[in-house]
Amino acid sequence: EPFHIRGHDVFSSVSIGIALSTNERYQTSADMLRDADTAMYHAKTEGRSRYAVFHPAMRDRVIRRLQIETDLRRGIERNEFFLVYQPIVELSTQQTIGFEALLRWRHPQRGVLAPAEFISVAEETGLIVPIGQKMLREACIQLNDWKQRYPQRALVMNINFSPRQIAHPGLVEHVAALIDEYHLNTNTLCFEITETAIIEQSDRAGAALMELHALGIQI
Repeated sequence: EPFHIRGHDVFSSVSIGIALSTNERYQTSADMLRDADTAMYHAKTEGRSRYAVFHPAMRDRVIRRLQIETDLRRGIERNEFFLVYQPIVELSTQQTIGFEALLRWRHPQRGVLAPAEFISVAEETGLIVPIGQKMLREACIQLNDWKQRYPQRALVMNINFSPRQIAHPGLVEHVAALIDEYHLNTNTLCFEITETAIIEQSDRAGAALMELHALGIQI
C-alpha cells in the first residue's frame, strides 16, 4: 500500500534477502546477517521488488566480483589493457575505410580477456573512466600513425564510449586536447554509444554529445 505524504501517494518497493537458520554453518548472528545481505543484493540485481534465498554460489559471485575489481585496479597501474582493431570495409569497393578499436585485458593469470569478462565491474566502480582515457589516447596515437604512413587514406577510428565516460566531467576538453596533440581531423573520429548512455545520463550525456558533435566528431 502507498504512503500518504503531504497529499501525495508514494509507492515504495522492497528487496528482501533471506538466510535460513537451519543451516549448520552459522555460528554467529553476524554470519547469518551477512548472507541475508548478500541475498538481498542478489534480489536487487535480478530486478528489485523481489526476494532471494541465500545460496553459497551468491557469495562466490561476490568474491569473484571483488577479485575482478582488485585486478582491474592493478591492471590500470600495470598497463595491462590494450586495443585490437577490427577493419571496417566498404563492400562496394572492398576498401578498408576505418577501424573499430576494441578493448582487451591481458590478465596475468587468466590470459587475454574480452570486455564481457570485466566491463560491467569497470562500469559499476567507475574504473571504466581511467581505462577509457588510456584507450582513447592509444587509439589517437594509432590513428595518427596511420595518417603519417597512409596520408592519402582518410581512415576513421570508431571508439566505444560507456555511459560513465560520456557523463564524466572534462570529457570534451580531454578529447579536444588529444585531437590537438596528435593533429587529427575531428571527422576521422567516431564515438559509438549505447542507448543506455542517453537514458541514464540524459542531461550530461546530451550536453557532452552536442559539444563533441560541434567539434566535428561523428556520433
